[in-house]
Amino acid sequence: MSKRIMNEVMNLAEDNKLKIYYQDTDSMHLEEKDIEILQQKFNEKYNRELIGKGMGQFHSDFDLKGANDVYASRCIFLGKKSYIDELKGIDSEGKIKTGYHIRMKGIPNSCIEYTSKLLGLNNPFELYEKLMNGEQVSFDLTEGGKKANFEFTKDYKIITKTDFTRNIKF
Repeated sequence: MSKRIMNEVMNLAEDNKLKIYYQDTDSMHLEEKDIEILQQKFNEKYNRELIGKGMGQFHSDFDLKGANDVYASRCIFLGKKSYIDELKGIDSEGKIKTGYHIRMKGIPNSCIEYTSKLLGLNNPFELYEKLMNGEQVSFDLTEGGKKANFEFTKDYKIITKTDFTRNIKF
């Protein structure tokens, strides 16, 4: 059913020349100005509401604590389930607040942030720029031994891993 809903939305966007920059099993990135057009066309064609929190509906999962009117100011899409959005929003004092919406399959967000700091980068967006430019990045999934990772053996033993590194290159 999720594939059917995604195809309905993608085909409708394509039919109306609305650009989708990234799509996955349950998400997509498109320009904010196109959301209302897509919602209206979807309602006309399928007699269903596209935007909402119910099953089969879409909503933004951009979250920037203490900020409203949150949007992605720039994005890097490396591959399926591997992207970053630099978020901007307005705080209660009217100031622009910046944050990140991070996804990388197999690498927890805390590990991405840890690796960014370990490499002396200003933010995780710079890490994604390195990956976008073809650099290999090693991620210590134990975060310097602060995060537990376990191995389950065939003889039902559970071993705490002291070294767990993933080397990523796109």
